[in-house]
Amino acid sequence: MKRSSATRVLIGLFVVSVVINAVLGIWALLSGDFGETEGKILGTSFLVSAAMLSVLVNAPAIRRQALWPAPAIGAATGASGFALFIVLLWSEAEADYWFRSAGSLLVIAAAATLAASLALLSVPHGFHWLRLVGYFLISVLAATVIFGLWYEPDNELYARLIGVEGVLVAAFTLLIPVLSRFSPSRIEAAGAEGEPPPTDALRFCPSCGRPVNATPLDTAVETVCPTCGLEFTVAVRSDLDALTTVGNS
Repeated sequence: MKRSSATRVLIGLFVVSVVINAVLGIWALLSGDFGETEGKILGTSFLVSAAMLSVLVNAPAIRRQALWPAPAIGAATGASGFALFIVLLWSEAEADYWFRSAGSLLVIAAAATLAASLALLSVPHGFHWLRLVGYFLISVLAATVIFGLWYEPDNELYARLIGVEGVLVAAFTLLIPVLSRFSPSRIEAAGAEGEPPPTDALRFCPSCGRPVNATPLDTAVETVCPTCGLEFTVAVRSDLDALTTVGNS
């Protein structure tokens, strides 16, 4: 199954689970007879939706293999963490070990997903170090939270440390998208000062998002995506001075 087809199936399942959640929630509110079993069913439905959402959020980064294998780790640990919580919900296990394990998986999933999402964004030339610092801060925050889950440090210093790390991660998470907004690839590819920037190359397949290298020249450039097999032509429309992509299959 192609990645695009798998994504469509997953989106369909997610929509179905959301509808089920809505129906169960309305039924629970109106029926007046909501017991433990019904609560577990509703909780399971929410956890299944969350597991699929953790995969969907990572789908763009997986298709583009951004910061690989971080998005795959984010999707796998997110789905595994929510699945473990479903098992714990029905088994009514009281062992802290399993709850801490599930929580650790979700922390890793959140960190990997956030880092992979930042990797999808471009930054101005000379500011690529911001992403590296962002990855480092995200990793440190995740490690600190996991440490707290397992060892439960009860002191003010730990709480302050979590707060400082969270502020720094939030700052870089906001800074990188803002810089990306004002860093179009045509600016990065600009030539000597005073010359108009060249038309950008097509960086990703129009169908599956796989990284490709197709630079438009005076004549059309025929390209085949190595992943999905899409054949397309990249050309420059001189009247609009714009990049045009024409799919052939």
